[in-house]
Amino acid sequence: MLVGAAWAVWHIPVLFVVDSPPAQAPVLFLLQLPVVSVIYGWLYNRTAGSVLFVSVFHATGNAVGVLALEGGLDVAAYIRLEFAVVVVAATALVLVTGMDLGAPSTARVDTPSTRE
Repeated sequence: MLVGAAWAVWHIPVLFVVDSPPAQAPVLFLLQLPVVSVIYGWLYNRTAGSVLFVSVFHATGNAVGVLALEGGLDVAAYIRLEFAVVVVAATALVLVTGMDLGAPSTARVDTPSTRE
């Protein structure tokens, strides 16, 4: 969630772009960023730390948004729908994987230097 909060701060300038979707519903947009960071964290963990995969997923989400808005979906309705989907997905991931989001465990390896 700390990453999500930093990510929200990073995205604040887009709120000042006239007619941008985030500027249409700024509160939901900023609230969804920490939540969606849970999904990105899970993707990162499950792809052995692939920033590329997470970036492609992010770009795909942006493309879906553009297509939905170009198709005539109301901006506020889209952001509400996106927020709901993200909350449900992130909640499901936490319930299924726990707070570690599927990160590999850091098991202690018994080596000669750690034996007593």
